[in-house]
Amino acid sequence: MYPKISYIIILLFISFQSNESTFHYSDPKTPNNSEVIKHIEYSLSYNCKHEQANWISYKLERQEVLTSRQRTNDFRIDHAIECTSSTLSDYKGSGYDRGHLSPAADNKETFDAMSESFLMSNISPMLPQFNRNYWLKLEKQVREWAIDRDEVYVVVGPILSDNLPIIGNNVSIPKYFYKIVLDPEPLEYVAYLMENTNKSQDFNNCIVTIDSIETLTGIDFFPESDIEELESIVNEWK
Repeated sequence: MYPKISYIIILLFISFQSNESTFHYSDPKTPNNSEVIKHIEYSLSYNCKHEQANWISYKLERQEVLTSRQRTNDFRIDHAIECTSSTLSDYKGSGYDRGHLSPAADNKETFDAMSESFLMSNISPMLPQFNRNYWLKLEKQVREWAIDRDEVYVVVGPILSDNLPIIGNNVSIPKYFYKIVLDPEPLEYVAYLMENTNKSQDFNNCIVTIDSIETLTGIDFFPESDIEELESIVNEWK
């Protein structure tokens, strides 16, 4: 009797395990196979035409959020970029903030990681109220989720297209920015598309699907994961 019960339990365990979804993360893929640059805490794909990243990708863990570290504020050219990187002078007098894609507060593990968050490849032109208020609130929410969920994966970037206005030496001004936050266990995500405007907006009203952002950007955000079948679903996290 007991051997038969044990055998059944083992079969049930194997069946349960085989139905589990295992998340395998890999960097997003852009249509033009742009070079992927690896920094300490994040990876990026740089768009030479628009002089900013197509996407920034990183994992944010609970312990990193809880780490205390002072901002370095050492904005500078990213010399890992083979083409022309944007510079501080591109933003001077433009009326646009040097908006972080991967926030400094998400790069606190080491001093060098914090410093790398101020590379200009991690910066896009953002209107002041958007950067300092509406976008900032979303950044803070992501950090709260990282604490509650232990870790999340984040992909963030601008919506880049032809005929965008520019500042400085051909730095495009995006009309929209996206942010995708993914929890590998349980496998679920929430995605946002926010307008780069000084007008009031609530990120809770800007939830979209991964599919819709992929259509706008041409980027495959999770090319080797099991989330593809979920990318058409609108999710809302609390």
